[in-house]
Amino acid sequence: MEPSEELRDDELNAALQRWQVPPLRPHVRRAVFPEPTLPWWKRAWSVSIRVPAPLAVALLLLLAGAAWRGAFPSAPKVEAPAAQEKAIPQVAAREPAPQSPTPASSSQPKHASHWRLVTDLRPRIIPASAADNANDKN
Repeated sequence: MEPSEELRDDELNAALQRWQVPPLRPHVRRAVFPEPTLPWWKRAWSVSIRVPAPLAVALLLLLAGAAWRGAFPSAPKVEAPAAQEKAIPQVAAREPAPQSPTPASSSQPKHASHWRLVTDLRPRIIPASAADNANDKN
């Protein structure tokens, strides 16, 4: 058979089935897979991972942003209850202390017995202009 001669598929299949792979020489394996000269734990220190530059920059910026945000935490967010909710906050109000003419009563510690729960909370919303006027009068 000459190289210029074209073969049909069935002839090519028959030729491939008859073909034998020549045995590999020992030096070919050593050339393709060289034996490691260092122990595995020393080779682990020289491992490298190839990363495209734009991806590396994006990862560095992301890590820097996370570190910046962790170093300076933001103020806590306060959420107002929704209008549909019927939540009653547990707010404690201090009962007025009994008035005593002796100054010794003011030096006594104030105990929890003077505190009671607020049962009816009615917040008043004051416009900023009215609050400024009230501050100006004082």
